[in-house]
Amino acid sequence: MFTSNKKDRIAKTLSAILVIGILIPGSLLARPFLNDPEIVVYPNNEVISFSDTRVGNTSTAYLTIENNSNSDRSLQISDLPSSPFSYPSSTRFTIQSESSRSFTVNFSPNKSGYFESTFDLTNLETGEVKVIRLQAVATDTNSNGGVTLSRNSIQFPNTLIEENSISTLTVTNNNSTDVTISANIGGNSQFNLLSSTRGQTLRPDQSYTYEIEFSPTRTGIFTENLNISASGNNLSQTFRVAMTATAGESNRPQYTELSILGGSQIDFGTIETNKSETETIILKNTGTKDIKINLTNNGDEPFEADLGANNKKYITLDPNQEGTLRVKFKPEHPGDYQTTVTINTDQEHNSRKSFTVFGSAVASRSYESNLK
Repeated sequence: MFTSNKKDRIAKTLSAILVIGILIPGSLLARPFLNDPEIVVYPNNEVISFSDTRVGNTSTAYLTIENNSNSDRSLQISDLPSSPFSYPSSTRFTIQSESSRSFTVNFSPNKSGYFESTFDLTNLETGEVKVIRLQAVATDTNSNGGVTLSRNSIQFPNTLIEENSISTLTVTNNNSTDVTISANIGGNSQFNLLSSTRGQTLRPDQSYTYEIEFSPTRTGIFTENLNISASGNNLSQTFRVAMTATAGESNRPQYTELSILGGSQIDFGTIETNKSETETIILKNTGTKDIKINLTNNGDEPFEADLGANNKKYITLDPNQEGTLRVKFKPEHPGDYQTTVTINTDQEHNSRKSFTVFGSAVASRSYESNLK
C-alpha cells in the first residue's frame, strides 16, 4: 500500500519522466526486477530511444530507477555502451528507500545512420541483471539529411487472441533529391505489414506511413523487427525498429477443429508401372487454438503417405494455418490397388479421419520387356 507521500513522489517521478522526454509507448507501466519487485525501472521495455540528432550535436536521454522498498538498494552499471553513446554518470550507486534517481545517457554522432548499443544494470542485492538497449538515428547537417522515422520502437497495446492491433510508422525524406524506401518484417507470423513492401519513391519533404498489424494466434510476449531501407543520391540507410506486443487469452470459447479441403478420397486413375504420381489433400485448422495431427496409418504399398516435406508424420497447425497430406502412388506390377490412410488429431470430436486411396497400374514397355 502506497502512503500519501509515496504517491506524491511517484507522481512527481512520472511527471519528470514525461518532461525529460522518455515518450516510449507504455513507459508509464514501469518494469520491476523479477526478484526484487520494489525496484522499478523506467522506461518499462528497457529501450531508451533518442530524438533524431544532427551529426555533430548531442542528445540526452534518461534512465530512472525507483526504490519503493523500506531499505536502501545498491546497483551497478557495467558493460558501458559503445560510441557514439556515452554514460557520464556513476557506475555504482545506492538509492535510498522510498526514493528515485535518474541517470543521463548521451548520444553524440559523428556520422549519419542508425545506431544501437546496450549496457547492463545489476541489482547487487539479488544479482539480477537487466540489459538496457539504446537506439538512435543521426542525420546529416546538410540538406541531404537522409530519411527520418516518426518513432524508433513500436509497443502494441495488449491484444486478445483472434483480435488485432494496428500501429503506424512514418518515414520522411529530408533530402533535396528523391529517395526510395522499402520495408519488411522478420519471420514472426504474429506481425503483418499491411502497407506495400515494394519500393516507394519519396520526393523531398514527402512522407510515407507504414501500417503494421499484430494478430496473435497464441498467448505470450512477442518481439520482431521492422526493417526499413532507404537509397538515393549518395544515400544508403537501414533501420531496425524493435516491435513488442503481448497477447492474452480470448474471451471466446477455445476449441480445435480440422477441416479437410478436397474430400476424403484420392483417385490416381491409371498409370504405368515403375512410374509415380503424388496427390495432396489440404488440412486446415479452423479452430481457435493449435491442433496436433499425427499420421497413424500411411497406407499399404504401392501407396505411401506423409504430412509434408521430409516425410513428416506429425505436425502442429496454428489457427487458420494449412498443412498438406501427401499420398504417393508408385506401382511395380499391373493391377488395381486400394488402401486407407488415417490421421488422428487432438480435437474433442471426430478426432480420427480416414481417407480412401485407390489407383490402377498397367504394364509399361520396360515391364513387358523384362517379362520377355
